[in-house]
Amino acid sequence: MKPSKLVFWLTLSGVTLIVVIFVAYLYLVEKSPLTFQEMDFNQNGYVTFFELIYANSHGTRAIILDDTSCIEYYSLKDGVRLKLDCEIN
Repeated sequence: MKPSKLVFWLTLSGVTLIVVIFVAYLYLVEKSPLTFQEMDFNQNGYVTFFELIYANSHGTRAIILDDTSCIEYYSLKDGVRLKLDCEIN
């Protein structure tokens, strides 16, 4: 294989990989019920892939809190509450 063809395919592969990672990141951000600030669990200003995966592996359950119907989003990994959405009466 000529060096110019090798450079082309390596460049194309690298660009494709970067685009796929960026699209996966945006998909996970959009899919999560949490806001971007809520997904920043360590409060460093960045949402990493590990935080995105943690935020997207969640369950929901309906609860009653002070006579208000709420939906609790919790982590499937350890059961920690991620978000609480309550209806406003």
